[in-house]
Amino acid sequence: MGRHDTVVHAAGYMVMTFSWLFWALTRPQSRTAPRTVVVCASMMVLAGLDELTQPLVGRDAAWADWIADTLGTVAAAFAAVPVVIWRSRTRQAGTQP
Repeated sequence: MGRHDTVVHAAGYMVMTFSWLFWALTRPQSRTAPRTVVVCASMMVLAGLDELTQPLVGRDAAWADWIADTLGTVAAAFAAVPVVIWRSRTRQAGTQP
């Protein structure tokens, strides 16, 4: 699969991380930095476990896939944190219901 597989890995982890971060960061009394670190570290561990279990289903584990998963995770954090901060500020200002 090559390059296409790498893009799919990055995109999949980006979507999963963004979703989890959005949920985690919109909880009451959420502290952005600690929760972001915990979510991203958890996703990187999940990606590693995913790669380690690949041989159990007849696939090969690859560092490139783990790196793509990690890049997708980091990209999601860079996208989710500003969105959540913006959402919080607009809600506080009363511009959104």
